[in-house]
Amino acid sequence: MRNKIQKAALVLGVALFAFTACKKENINTVTDGATVDAQVTALTEQAGGDMIETNADGENPDMGVFIQNEGISEDFLVTAIDMDESPAAMGGKDDSAEMEFRRHVRGRSFIACLRKLDLSDLQIAGVKKSILAYEQCKESAVKRARAIYADLRAAYASKVERITKAFRNGDLTEDQYKAAIKDLRIAFKKELRELQLKEKLHDALKKCFGEFLRNLNSVLNDRQWKAFVACHKR
Repeated sequence: MRNKIQKAALVLGVALFAFTACKKENINTVTDGATVDAQVTALTEQAGGDMIETNADGENPDMGVFIQNEGISEDFLVTAIDMDESPAAMGGKDDSAEMEFRRHVRGRSFIACLRKLDLSDLQIAGVKKSILAYEQCKESAVKRARAIYADLRAAYASKVERITKAFRNGDLTEDQYKAAIKDLRIAFKKELRELQLKEKLHDALKKCFGEFLRNLNSVLNDRQWKAFVACHKR
């Protein structure tokens, strides 16, 4: 009888241990998943915020209303070729302006942090595959955002020309000229932002970026993902 009681207690103890371990594992899994979701959300909102904070107030008034990233966060401008740096990766083109733009994107986007990771060849292939899917997802939104920027900049060109002409004719002092161009850039940035919001481009781009980050998380190991987030989050 005593042996039966001891066996029953042992079986109950093992069962309780297994249940506790399983419950703990489930809690950790949920926590890790929730952590990744929070990190993805933070990085996505950061990229969307970069569009809001785009600087159109450069020091050189002769450049008129000009924004290097066309009012689009660099995270939203990344392409698969940004994982490479050679001209051959760009189809052999010797286009210094395009290469300079791609360097700008690499330096100010998540690519800079990805390139710091010790990725295997298999992981690099996986990252490029994820970026290609990301490109397809955001293609329409990026194209529309660029068109809005180009059209608006063209509309402001005559305003810039009038101010510049007035300065050259002596109707404006240099300080007045700089102030007028600065005011124009502020108005340009505000109107660009309003047009982007009107067409919900931020929502579309952030949705695609979030999907990409989740795919990236599945390619990287835990250590690499943590290093990536720590590197890119501001």
